Amino acid sequence: MLIHVLSFNGLSLNSSNYETMLLDPYDTPSANISFIEQPDDDSEDADAYTVDTQIRLLAIRIKDSANLYTRIGELQTTFKRGTNSDLLVYFSDDDTNYLKPCRVVKLFQDPGFKDNWFVRL
Repeated sequence: MLIHVLSFNGLSLNSSNYETMLLDPYDTPSANISFIEQPDDDSEDADAYTVDTQIRLLAIRIKDSANLYTRIGELQTTFKRGTNSDLLVYFSDDDTNYLKPCRVVKLFQDPGFKDNWFVRL
């Protein structure tokens, strides 16, 4: 099954500006209560909580290098921590688009590559 990420919060993620992949789309994480210390995240993300069984990681490459800093600004605005929106993905096996309600946990840059970014939803 091929999964194509289409958009999040109105921003097209596979276009002439961006190339996006959903990393490990078939992952089945634990749904047990966990203690995760996250000093750089919001207080609602820290402490003891039940891990969402649908934690997702997006890898985004900025293809529009001529407007790199504009595109970085778009990513920072769209993936602002705590933003709730729908992730739109396309499943090629059944030729259907699906919406997954998500909340942005963290946006971070790949060290050493200013055009590669990751988003944890």
